[in-house]
Amino acid sequence: MKTRALLLSLLLASGTALLAQEQTTAPAEQPTLRHAGRNTPLALREELKLTDEQVKLLQEIDARHSDAMKELNRTVSDQEAKRKRTIEMRDKKQAEIKAVLTKDQNAQYERIKQEQRDANMKARTNMQQKPHNE
Repeated sequence: MKTRALLLSLLLASGTALLAQEQTTAPAEQPTLRHAGRNTPLALREELKLTDEQVKLLQEIDARHSDAMKELNRTVSDQEAKRKRTIEMRDKKQAEIKAVLTKDQNAQYERIKQEQRDANMKARTNMQQKPHNE
């Protein structure tokens, strides 16, 4: 009898918890964001028609930047200093990427980045406008 009551209580509690969870819109209705990894050299290979040498150079740039960011996050605790250094590092990385790409590839790369910024801004706007109780 106690076991049956305990099982019934657990069942009711889990059912209540499931019902209390926030409902989300269907994936088709959610704003489409490009995958964060889309700007990796391998992901951009076809779209920008990168050569094997360009892919190799871009992978090296990514690895150096990733290592530098990890070091920054590990060693710098002041948020303002970290923000400033992050911007400097990002600008340096973008300059290195620009040096590897051709003029046409650069134009296409900038278009891709702008599309991502626009999609991210739209998603943020949609999330801010969405009521919290939906």
